[in-house]
Amino acid sequence: MARARSFGACTRIAVSGGVDSMALATLCAAARIESTAHWPAFTAFVVDHKLRDNSTDEAYRVLTNLESLHIDSQLLTLDWTGIERADGIANVESHARRLRYQALGRACRNAGARYLLVGHHADDQAEGVLVRIINRRHGAGLSGMRAGALIPECEDIYGVSCSETSQQFKCEYLAPIIEQENLASGSGLTGPPVQQVRLQAVGDGIRVLRPLLSYTKQQLIDTCMGANTAWFEDQTNADQTLALRNTVRSLLATEALPLALRRSRLLTLARNVRIRQENLLQKVRRLVDKANVRLDPRGGSLTCSFSLVDVADLGDDFSDGLTLYLREMLNLVTPQTSVGRAAIYSALSVLLSFVHTPAEAVCKVSVAGVTVAARETSASTAVFTMHRQMPSSISKGSTNVLLKLPPSTESSETIFTWSSWHLWDNRYWIRLGRVGPSASAEQYGTLRFFTPADMARLRRPSPNSPSLRSLRGFGFQLGDVRYTIPVLCIQHDETIDDTAATDTIIALPSIGWSRNSCQRWTNDVELAEDTRWVYDIKYKHVDAWLTEAVDSAID
Repeated sequence: MARARSFGACTRIAVSGGVDSMALATLCAAARIESTAHWPAFTAFVVDHKLRDNSTDEAYRVLTNLESLHIDSQLLTLDWTGIERADGIANVESHARRLRYQALGRACRNAGARYLLVGHHADDQAEGVLVRIINRRHGAGLSGMRAGALIPECEDIYGVSCSETSQQFKCEYLAPIIEQENLASGSGLTGPPVQQVRLQAVGDGIRVLRPLLSYTKQQLIDTCMGANTAWFEDQTNADQTLALRNTVRSLLATEALPLALRRSRLLTLARNVRIRQENLLQKVRRLVDKANVRLDPRGGSLTCSFSLVDVADLGDDFSDGLTLYLREMLNLVTPQTSVGRAAIYSALSVLLSFVHTPAEAVCKVSVAGVTVAARETSASTAVFTMHRQMPSSISKGSTNVLLKLPPSTESSETIFTWSSWHLWDNRYWIRLGRVGPSASAEQYGTLRFFTPADMARLRRPSPNSPSLRSLRGFGFQLGDVRYTIPVLCIQHDETIDDTAATDTIIALPSIGWSRNSCQRWTNDVELAEDTRWVYDIKYKHVDAWLTEAVDSAID
């Protein structure tokens, strides 16, 4: 009973007004009435896409239909500001999908919901598989939609693609080093670290659940008709000139396709591919469990070693299994949102060349923005090392981020004014906070790559900042990877220190270094008297099973 109440309270329904989502709403309403577990009332989100003149009227009629089912509802209106909508139906549909899921994701986050129910059904599954076949997206793509998955299109929205709770890796992370003034020695950073902390990974985000994948559209029509539930038909779905999927839908409905391409066979194909993928993932998880995987979150670098005998045990799944293994490892450090299988296949052909080479030989490739080096340490052990590639001038520009701190009216010395969270370089979630009384105007922090020029600035004592010490005493052992880490600065209107710089570096958040005026935020942090800035940092989302297998430690 408690689980039922909890599920209902943390679940929302996405309702378009079509027969699939209205059948879902009908079933949810019936489940609540018929259940003895005292489920709370479901809440539905209705999206007004603003793509047709009468879209708002339609949305309100959907709200009325939901009210007749005793389902609370909330209208979400998409904002198309700055997006061109007259450049082809496919592009409009792509933009609409992204805006819709982002609106649904934010609404779930704001409501404290962890799950979003959607009405995808068996006919949708068959259509999707056939479209993939037509587009030659074979292999794992033919497994179709999963019954549950992270909400799409929301990768950079904190609290949606990831939760605000955190996951711990197995081992301790490097302790932070805070700049401390030592007039006796006058030689850089001295004294012990102020506290021992771990760099945590963000937790799992909002998940989309598809409870109707085993039901056909006709069954959903029968459900609505049996319950006298009204629904609306989107006439554009029947226009075969608008989208390939509409043509596929029409062909599947008439059963004009060969038997092998009809709905039942497509669903069987998806199920078989999905079972094979799940079995393969279990094999890869066992391989990861046996491997020695170590992630250094300071620079986002990773080392993994494994037995070639264990890899050989993959048998016929050798190529696909090793590809999946490498993709799971790359996902821990890549700056890209996804890692394509084709790129990994190409990289593997080079990496596996180490098998018959001397032990000291190293093969290197670049894939998904990561430099991967492979070497064989013995006749039966291989080692991969991975780290982010040195950023290009283009990637440096795309990752320069302004963190806006709004003005505040509070007068307390300990009030915190936070910027929003930002997923920087698809690796670190970071936010900046101001400590102290009110500020009448906005202030800005800058988040960007650390550069050789920054290193030179930090090594040079500043006459205008007598408490600043060089980094000569700082054991900065990251090598070239140091120039892939984030640096946090405060912007100024004018240049400072007789240099061309218009900002002050206040922290290197991933390694825990900061000035006296800045501290890392934790729930139990004790602020120093002169602290004016705080920052918060978390590593990107890592699948829960990987956090159990990955060490976050420094040798």
